[in-house]
Amino acid sequence: MATRRVEKELQILIDDVNNWLQDLLKGTTKISPSQKTADIQRWFVAIHPFGDGNGRMSRFIQDMILEALNLPLPASADLQNDIFTEKSEYRSAFANSLKASINYLESCLEQHEKKTVSKPCEILKKVNDETH
Repeated sequence: MATRRVEKELQILIDDVNNWLQDLLKGTTKISPSQKTADIQRWFVAIHPFGDGNGRMSRFIQDMILEALNLPLPASADLQNDIFTEKSEYRSAFANSLKASINYLESCLEQHEKKTVSKPCEILKKVNDETH
């Protein structure tokens, strides 16, 4: 994207995110948080405001939104190049990643309840305990 358009495009993105969040709070949005977060991440990379680090910054924005909504953070692939993936395919991959994260966390909870906690789940619990 041409440098002269970056500021305008970023403002459009910010306005869109703010409007969506307001609609989400009102319960009037038709776009799920996982779909919109995937869209926001891709849109940010498409704007390409930095010479390097757009993928990392887009993942930070993605994680910040998901964290604010108390949703799990997905395992991300090469988000810098995912801009070339069809929107519906990207949304599906993003949703599948979220589901995998949720399933993994649920399995950790089940193991904890059964007192058969695996090593990765022990590590997650330790990290959680240290951050709270």
